[in-house]
Amino acid sequence: MWRGDDPDRRRELVRLPVPAQPLRAVPDAGVLAAANRLRLPIEPDLLRGVGEGDLDRIAAARKARGLVLDASAAQAAGEAEAAVPLLVAALDLSPDDPVVRARVERLASGLRQSARSLAEAGDPAGSAAALARLAKLTPGDWKVHFNLGTILASIGRHGDALAAYLEANRLAPEDLDVLLNLGNTYGRLGDAGSAAAIYGAILQRAPRHAEALYNLGLYHEGRGERRQAAELYRRALDASPADPDFRAALRRVGQE
Repeated sequence: MWRGDDPDRRRELVRLPVPAQPLRAVPDAGVLAAANRLRLPIEPDLLRGVGEGDLDRIAAARKARGLVLDASAAQAAGEAEAAVPLLVAALDLSPDDPVVRARVERLASGLRQSARSLAEAGDPAGSAAALARLAKLTPGDWKVHFNLGTILASIGRHGDALAAYLEANRLAPEDLDVLLNLGNTYGRLGDAGSAAAIYGAILQRAPRHAEALYNLGLYHEGRGERRQAAELYRRALDASPADPDFRAALRRVGQE
């Protein structure tokens, strides 16, 4: 399931506030004179609250807006992948510029929709490519990394999925779904010890987490520790009585 699609768990993205200061109608004479010496055309909205010592910021903002124009041209030419690094660079140069932020948000929205549509159309590889571009554009959004990991895992790219889940966990260390998928990925990569440690960490926070109980039971069953496995399967069944896998696991270890 895509994180955020469940209406009971939907989390809105944080939108950074745009400074509310009014535009200066007339820039300081000193700024105008210095800008003219540097041959920097004045853009009034870049002069909000500046003094003569802020020309570096103005120059960075103008360069950022040039990159935005280049990104728009690339996208218009059907080269959305080329637009992403241009906008990332623009955001690095001028992170608070509303023009830059608006263009980044517009492309990010398009990439989200593209990733969703491709996944629904049965093209997980295309969806993963769109999510990878989105992750570069919005690196602080843990849900993007989580979704990327989920899609990559679905096509067997577990090493890449692990990297995505690790980043999601770094950004959202308290999220148990991220931890669960991180543990599952370690297991698929053959690192059963790391997987078991993560399931144990989940159970410290949520002792009735049925999936973590079941997966930790599988770990102990694989090690021939049938008694420990049976206890975990019982606890999983108690937490989720309708799940047939938990009852089947108990039968498998001869405890039902």
